[in-house]
Amino acid sequence: MSLSRQQVDAALASLRNMLRADGYELQTVAVSPEGVTLQITAGEDACADCLVPVSLMTLYVRDALRHLPDGEQVPIELRYQHAHDQSV
Repeated sequence: MSLSRQQVDAALASLRNMLRADGYELQTVAVSPEGVTLQITAGEDACADCLVPVSLMTLYVRDALRHLPDGEQVPIELRYQHAHDQSV
């Protein structure tokens, strides 16, 4: 896999902005040959009904990465974290 953190962040910009509007932050935790690790953290005023299940959000991330080299096959680890909880 030859993805860079800058490529991943650029590809996820629209998704990041959409989540931010609902009170969530999408963070790129790691980009490595083993895959991409992302975390979505809910802010204090996050819209609880606005966040889709991890499996569906992973599809959104995959779609955002699809135009990057190896983007359709890169392993994706996606974590959800609430403001006061551990990762889910």
